[in-house]
Amino acid sequence: MKKLNIAKKFLIQEYITNHKPVNKIAKEFGYGETTIFRYLNKYKIKIRPISEYTKVRMSNPKMNPSYIDGRTNKKYLCKGGCGKEVSADTYLYNGGCCKKCGALRGEKSPHFIDGRSLKEYKCSQCGKEINWQTALYGSGLCVSCVRKGERSNRYIDGRSSKKYYCIEKGCSNEISYGNWRRGKKRCAACAVKELWKDKDRQLKFLFSYLKLKPNKPETLLGNMLNVLFPKEYKFVGDGKVILGGFCPDFINCNGSKKIIEFNGQFWHTKDQYVIDKDKRKLAMYKSLGYKTLVIWEHELSNLEKVKNRIIQFNNK
Repeated sequence: MKKLNIAKKFLIQEYITNHKPVNKIAKEFGYGETTIFRYLNKYKIKIRPISEYTKVRMSNPKMNPSYIDGRTNKKYLCKGGCGKEVSADTYLYNGGCCKKCGALRGEKSPHFIDGRSLKEYKCSQCGKEINWQTALYGSGLCVSCVRKGERSNRYIDGRSSKKYYCIEKGCSNEISYGNWRRGKKRCAACAVKELWKDKDRQLKFLFSYLKLKPNKPETLLGNMLNVLFPKEYKFVGDGKVILGGFCPDFINCNGSKKIIEFNGQFWHTKDQYVIDKDKRKLAMYKSLGYKTLVIWEHELSNLEKVKNRIIQFNNK
C-alpha cells in the first residue's frame, strides 16, 4: 500500500492563500479531514478559528448568498461617542450604541430629544406617579384609577362606585362592593365575630392546631375495623367531624349514622367532669339520629369479644 504524503506547499497554497476550509480541501482531493489537520499540525501551520473563516466567507460575494454591498465588512464605531467598535447589525438596525452607551439615560443618551421622559407625571385623579408614556400617549391615569367607575370594563350601572357599610349594629365600617355582592355584608372584624359564634367551627379551628393522632389502643381498634369492614369506618378524633360540639372517635362513612367511641380507663371513670361530658355526648349523638357503640380500654384484652360486639352493632 502506497504511503500517503501531502506536501507543505500544497497546504499553504490551498489553506492559507486560497482561504479554503479543511472540509472543502478534503472533499476536493479525496482526503479525510483528520488527515488534513494532522499534516497542518505536522508542518506547524496555524489553524484558523471558525470566526476568521466566517469573516472571509461573509466578505466573499461568491461564498455569501446574502452579500449586498459590503456593508457588513466595514468597521462601525459606537454612536454614543465612546469609540468602541460595534457590529454592523447593531450600527445599522439597533441604534448604533454599545451596551454601555445604550443603557445611558437623560441627555447622555443618543436617543435624547427634548427631555420629555425625564419629567415627573402624576395621575390626574389620585395624584400617584405614573410613567411618561402613560401620561403623554395613554389615559393619564394610574392602574387603579383606570379600573374605577365608567372606565372599568365591568361597569354596568354604577353599583360598584357606591359606598357600602357593615350591617352590624354599632359598626359603621365601610366594606367593598365585592363583599356586599357575595352576601357577607360585614366588615372583617364583625365577620370574625360572627364565625366564632359557631361552636363547631371553633372546635375545628382548635383541633387543626392540635394535630391529634390516634393513640395505640385507637390504632388497634382502627385496624380491626379496617379488617372487618374495609373503608366503612374512619378515624375522626382529630377534629375532622364535629357533631353538636363533640368530636367522635370513629364514624361510619358509608351512609349509616353509626359512631364508635373509645373510652380510656383512667379519665373516663375517675374525672366527674369527663363522666358528665360523656353522658351529654351520647345524648347529643342520639338527638342527631346516630347510634353509638362505646368500647372500653379493658375490653381490648379480649379482642374476639370486641369483634363480635362490633359485628352485631354494624348489622343492626
